Amino acid sequence: MPGHSGLELFDFLKNTNVNFQLIFTTAYNDYALEAFKLNATDYLLKPIDIEELEKAVQKAKTKTLEGLEQKLEELK
Repeated sequence: MPGHSGLELFDFLKNTNVNFQLIFTTAYNDYALEAFKLNATDYLLKPIDIEELEKAVQKAKTKTLEGLEQKLEELK
């Protein structure tokens, strides 16, 4: 990503209602801890292992559904 890092994505979204899950995919493990501190759903290292990708996507789906269920409970 010319000019920016994936972690800077959070800076661009500071004042935005984020309603998606973020899975980092990178060749560098140096930023994993920081990504998780920013509440990333997962952090995959290249080359991407298909089983790890499938697990990460399932985790993102689960977190999204849990978030929707919580919002529905709040509405009740």
